[in-house]
Amino acid sequence: MTPISPKSQSSRAISRRLAEAEPENTIYQHDLAVSFSKLGDLAAAVGQTDEARRLDADALAISRRLVEAEPENTVHQRNLAISHYMLGDLARAVGQTDEAHRLYTDALAILRRLTQAAPNNTLYQWDLAASYDKLGELAREVGRTREARRLQSDAMAIHRQLVKAEPENTTLQCDLAVSYGRLADLMVAVGQIREAHRLYTNALAIHQRLAAAEPEKK
Repeated sequence: MTPISPKSQSSRAISRRLAEAEPENTIYQHDLAVSFSKLGDLAAAVGQTDEARRLDADALAISRRLVEAEPENTVHQRNLAISHYMLGDLARAVGQTDEAHRLYTDALAILRRLTQAAPNNTLYQWDLAASYDKLGELAREVGRTREARRLQSDAMAIHRQLVKAEPENTTLQCDLAVSYGRLADLMVAVGQIREAHRLYTNALAIHQRLAAAEPEKK
């Protein structure tokens, strides 16, 4: 198991000192939350799940205080949603499905509000689709197939809208192909082979277009 680097810990220490010296400074508080979140990502990547959860919980607590202090600040709101679903990923990884569901649902509620207020914001829409995907995957894992299909269909619909709005964006096209594939996998699991074939074919068509447009990219 690889330890977290001293350099990363030093960065967090600096952010913490600044935030403690000026607790009303929301920029310092935001930076501290980002430091906790990045260290949480790193801890998760090297298998330190408990440490990752502690760090992500610290990031979430700061993000929650920032939203309470500046409720109209959409950056704080988005960061709070991301903290929720990062903790949800960690809870899901250790089999705490109820806790993961609660955290994913909290993230989804925030992102719904953000997308309703700014329906043309691609980033919020992408985040919302990711939340539907996470809840859909969780529902599938615990055997709630009908719910999983609904949630992953909602995610796919958003990915379609994003590609329609930005047809030249290859990242969004890849995301749509992945969404087709996820829903197709679910259809295979429930025996709906014809629907799975249609969805896999849609994903394949996207990958073929992308490959033809950039044949040198492997």
